Amino acid sequence: MPTPYIKKLAKQGKGMISELEKKWKKADKLATENGDGHKNDYAYRMKIFKNLVHAASLESDPKDTVAFDVPLLIRIMEVVREDIKTDTELHELVERLIAAAKAQDAPLSMHDYSSIFGTSEGET
Repeated sequence: MPTPYIKKLAKQGKGMISELEKKWKKADKLATENGDGHKNDYAYRMKIFKNLVHAASLESDPKDTVAFDVPLLIRIMEVVREDIKTDTELHELVERLIAAAKAQDAPLSMHDYSSIFGTSEGET
């Protein structure tokens, strides 16, 4: 078991040592069960382990993304320039954008304006 590497990952916030050790054991098991001649291949085990750690970190910390068309982008920029006065208001707008984006698979458009701003266009 690569204990120094596991400790390094734990310090980086990739998981607790006990969780990382379980992932190493799982990688070890997968490498030996595979039957591809990797029974004593440390590099192969390490590759499996790194994939397990990386996949877990992606699941636990998904990144928020928002996609929208250009007309909505321009309108959002206008609202930010003209109406948003505080940092709190800006953060609230971003939270509404994230929520609207999560509610659908397509990029946001002017059709989503009222759900984002709570008004029809031009009433902000």
